[in-house]
Amino acid sequence: MDNVEFVELMERLKGLNNEEIDRVIKYCKILKKANDVKEGRKPARRKRTKGQ
Repeated sequence: MDNVEFVELMERLKGLNNEEIDRVIKYCKILKKANDVKEGRKPARRKRTKGQ
């Protein structure tokens, strides 16, 4: 993403209310995790360990 795209994105985000911003953040986190899993950086799910 170049600087111009980033500035345009920030301008669009300014018009959102807190609830909409929270939804955007949650969506971005989901996309990042999906991308990390696709590239093999993280497992899709964490393994649970039996009683500690």
